[in-house]
Amino acid sequence: PPQKQRNFARTVKTFHQSRRDFLQLEQFLASFGDRKPDLSSVESIFFQKGTSLKNKPLFYFLARNVNPDTNRDLLLFHVLSLMHRYFEKNLEFELVVDLTGFTRQNDAGNLI
Repeated sequence: PPQKQRNFARTVKTFHQSRRDFLQLEQFLASFGDRKPDLSSVESIFFQKGTSLKNKPLFYFLARNVNPDTNRDLLLFHVLSLMHRYFEKNLEFELVVDLTGFTRQNDAGNLI
């Protein structure tokens, strides 16, 4: 039936897009090479701590800890490095985005 063919085609397209996105993620992480960047400036912005009531890992993004000097590439590297295995294995997690105390002074027009 045509409906099943459309659903299958959509599934294949989604899979290919997901695979392409995953390969881009791999390339971005590899761009840092074997060097171990100093993550101390971004570890207070994004971190994993504890589990939710549903026993899923909890990740926190504290926007108030971002400042205009925050290296956005380093922050993205840190976030993706922490979450890579969850993406790779399609594991569930929960994300808390805390905007308490976040102002334009934190952002300088670069984050949101």
